[in-house]
Amino acid sequence: MTEFRKLNLNDIERISNWEYYSGEKISMEPYLKSFLNGYEDPRGFDNCIGRAVYFESRILGLFEYYERKEGMEIGLVLSPEFRGKGKSELLLVEGIKYAYKTLGYSGEKIYLTVEEDNVPAVRAYIKFGFEEYSRFTDEGNKENIKMFFNCRKFLR
Repeated sequence: MTEFRKLNLNDIERISNWEYYSGEKISMEPYLKSFLNGYEDPRGFDNCIGRAVYFESRILGLFEYYERKEGMEIGLVLSPEFRGKGKSELLLVEGIKYAYKTLGYSGEKIYLTVEEDNVPAVRAYIKFGFEEYSRFTDEGNKENIKMFFNCRKFLR
C-alpha cells in the first residue's frame, strides 16, 4: 500500500541526498525555502506540488505535479533503495491515481519530460504506455524527450 504525504523537513533532507541517474543531486531547494517560510504544503520548482510517496513505511519516491497549459505534467524520482526492483510502475500508477482522485485533475493526458540519455527511465515510461511527442535541447545542452500518457484507457 502506498501513502502520499505532504513534504516535511525530514523528507526534504532525505530526498536532497538522492542522485539522478547522472550522479547529480536532486535539488530540493525550493521545497526547503517554502518550508522554512512557513508553508504548510511546501512547493517546488514552478510552484509544483510535491508529495513524498511511502510504500511499506519506507519512502518510495518523490512525485511532482505541475500545472501546464496543455494539462498536468508530472515529475518523479524513485528512491535509490527501490531502483531496479520493479517499483517504477507502482509509483507511476499511484501517482496518476493521486492526480485524479486527490488533486482533481480531469484532463485526458498526463505529460512528462525525461532526459534522452536516462535510458532506464525512458524504457520504463515507454513500457508503461507513455508516447513521445517532441524533443528539445535544454539550457544545459541536454537532449530531452517530451512524452504523454493517454489516461482514458488507464482510468476505466
